Amino acid sequence: MASMYCKLFASLYQGTLRGRAHEILVFTNLLAHCDSTGMVDKHPRAIAEEVGLTVDEVKAALITLESPDEESRSPELDGARISRIDAHRSWGWLIVNHAKYSAIRNAEDRKEQNRISQQKWRERKGISKVSQNKPESANTDTSKDKDKDKDKDSDTDSKAKVKTHLPASERGIAFAEWFRTLLPDTINLSANWKNDWAKCYDQMIALDNRTPEEITKVCRWARADNFWQSNFMAPPKLRKANGEGVKYFDVFLAKSSALAPTEAKKAELAAAHTAPLGKWGI
Repeated sequence: MASMYCKLFASLYQGTLRGRAHEILVFTNLLAHCDSTGMVDKHPRAIAEEVGLTVDEVKAALITLESPDEESRSPELDGARISRIDAHRSWGWLIVNHAKYSAIRNAEDRKEQNRISQQKWRERKGISKVSQNKPESANTDTSKDKDKDKDKDSDTDSKAKVKTHLPASERGIAFAEWFRTLLPDTINLSANWKNDWAKCYDQMIALDNRTPEEITKVCRWARADNFWQSNFMAPPKLRKANGEGVKYFDVFLAKSSALAPTEAKKAELAAAHTAPLGKWGI
């Protein structure tokens, strides 16, 4: 189902499409109508009616968008912005960089969600932020009252430190043991791998507002990907950001949603991971 909504990046108007009104009109129309994987199945006549161009003008713009662009920032498909879904018909496209920009968008959208989630988590654990700004009335306290307040604040800080170092949950431990089954038997792990991975899982749930389904999904995808299976060997990487400031979790989630595995790969994943998921209950 088409999302009917998209977030436009200013770079669209600052690159090689700058000043090319027809191409920008058609491209933004495709962005607004594409589904969560970047697919848009729409005839040029329908595009023309919506953007106010002739069918010939739309077709000319589509040719430009399908063509390589040697000045493009993105190397995918030699800079082409859209790719034909089916070579046997002249319409229906995939937005080439949809997964990349969805990851950036999702990362930004999650900032507010994460802030709220972190606040709820602190409230649930009994942790409060100590304000750096004291009220004016504090300046009139006696020395004895100040000492009492200092002792009280010290006690609060101590409790907060204890609560932020809670042990990993049983579900987190189960996740760590499951993720270990995705790795080669010969891999060398740190002494605290299980506890570290379990705490990472708990933090993704409590602080990053991830769901268990999303976490297992991105782990499965990355461990099955030809490139990432050699570069993603531990869950903590999911909480780190790449060179563009996007967390690897969001990168993997966008790619796993955009790229459907082949039937053979589906069977391979099912055989390799269905049993462990049932065993560990995650």
